[in-house]
Amino acid sequence: MSNCFSLSSEVRDRAKIQSIRLTTNEWYRASQLGDSYWLYIVWDPLENPDAKPICFKNLVKHLDHVKREVAAARYYDNSTEAIEIVSSTGGEN
Repeated sequence: MSNCFSLSSEVRDRAKIQSIRLTTNEWYRASQLGDSYWLYIVWDPLENPDAKPICFKNLVKHLDHVKREVAAARYYDNSTEAIEIVSSTGGEN
């Protein structure tokens, strides 16, 4: 019998004034993995190359109550020029 276990980790480097962003999939995965999920944060690594990372075990357990969900709109841009060309040809190439 093996004593194997699995860990998952994310590493983020940010300016200390910026929030740490995880995608929806990363947050869900962290939730699923619980204590097996670690997040390492290094504040201002370019200005402080010797900075020690801050480590979070089970990020969701400790930060779920303060997280802020940000919904981003997904859309497609179509230029005015392209619309004019398509409309002048009756919608055919």
